[in-house]
Amino acid sequence: MTPNHNGSEVIIIGAGLIGTSIAYHLAKAGCKDVIVFDKAGIGSATSSKAGGGVRHQFNAEVNIRLSMEGIRLIKNFEAEFDRPSDYHQYGYMAVTTKEEDLKRFATRSALIQSLGVPSRMLSPREVKEMVPQLHTEDILGAIYGPNDGVADPHSILQGYASSAKRNGVRFLEDTEVTGMIRMRGRVNGVTTTKGDFTARFVINAAGAHARHVGRMVDYELPLELHRAHRFFAGPTEALRKDGPMIVDGTAGIVLRQESLCIVFGGTNPRVTESYDTPVGWDVFSHYAEAALHRLPLLENMGIMRGDTCINAYTPDDSALLGPVPGVEGFLVAGGLSGHGMMHSPAVGRMMASYITGQADPMLATFAVDRFERGAAIPEVRQIRPGWR
Repeated sequence: MTPNHNGSEVIIIGAGLIGTSIAYHLAKAGCKDVIVFDKAGIGSATSSKAGGGVRHQFNAEVNIRLSMEGIRLIKNFEAEFDRPSDYHQYGYMAVTTKEEDLKRFATRSALIQSLGVPSRMLSPREVKEMVPQLHTEDILGAIYGPNDGVADPHSILQGYASSAKRNGVRFLEDTEVTGMIRMRGRVNGVTTTKGDFTARFVINAAGAHARHVGRMVDYELPLELHRAHRFFAGPTEALRKDGPMIVDGTAGIVLRQESLCIVFGGTNPRVTESYDTPVGWDVFSHYAEAALHRLPLLENMGIMRGDTCINAYTPDDSALLGPVPGVEGFLVAGGLSGHGMMHSPAVGRMMASYITGQADPMLATFAVDRFERGAAIPEVRQIRPGWR
């Protein structure tokens, strides 16, 4: 295909962590004739409110492998992108009050270790020793990943975008994709608020809006939208800054020290059809009660602020990657189920491998039609709150 000012080899819809990673990896692979569209701006939606957690703690080997690749790049980010990722290997500690979770943790820990990544089970006493401020009387045990941690989503996203731009990728911000150009069953480009653009491939990396974009080719992606909430209490330095991310899956909360705040929150299990992101004060009491139970010292702290974002989840909490069945030229990279930043390096590379004709075999595991074929990934959601 001969490029022109309104044509390209690849069009990417969405300039979040996934879209910019794909653009970077395509440029790195030699495919520089790429346009990335975003109806607002680079990193303006969910990626702007990502929590920054990176972990190996998954039940499915394929997801652990995505994390292994992602964390390798994030740890060495500055060497590749000439800017730090602000990665801190503080660890992840998931606690439980349920016997069935304890058994699942033990199986997960053994799998992670078999892949060469440190992981171990903790007794309630060891949990208390690691974070003395926690209420541990009802805790039966925990799984701990010392190689897990947190990074800065903004730095990672800007690293992808800056490198992609230097290598010829065009970003058209404030440009909404409104439809698809289709001929004889194939997608040949997109219609936008700034005109029509043609391409050999169109990649739907629209995050929470991926389902809406999928409907432009009459394909219903298996996605549900859930609202994630974070609340910032303080100011305080009550917890160690180098302490682990604390996940209480049965209560449905995450806790950690961030700067002068203790951040707590989780993902609302109620499905939403709205893309609006007002602060979730309607569910604040649930998160506050659960956080206060696990960390009693919060009782005397004020709430400084809160924020929310929308994440797209698949039925098996694993990504949708690759071509959309029956729609030639149209691909999806979505449904990251809240794992976008940590899995963005691997997702970007695998999507680029498909475009360049050297598809990674692992891509097929994340196929869009796997649920129709009874091939769901055996993943278990890290947080499963029992309220609706």
